[in-house]
Amino acid sequence: MDVEGVNGVAVSEKEGVDCLLVTVETKTPEVERSIPSIFKGYAVEILVTGPITAEEDE
Repeated sequence: MDVEGVNGVAVSEKEGVDCLLVTVETKTPEVERSIPSIFKGYAVEILVTGPITAEEDE
């Protein structure tokens, strides 16, 4: 997804039904407007994760 603040997209499950999980840094009005609640017949859930960064090798 080319939406500012989206970290990733995954397949998930809610109440025994497959859904799409969109992880975001913060849930802003722009993010909520840009991400549909249903995509290709699947419910879409938004999960706020905060920033995701790679760990540095020691």
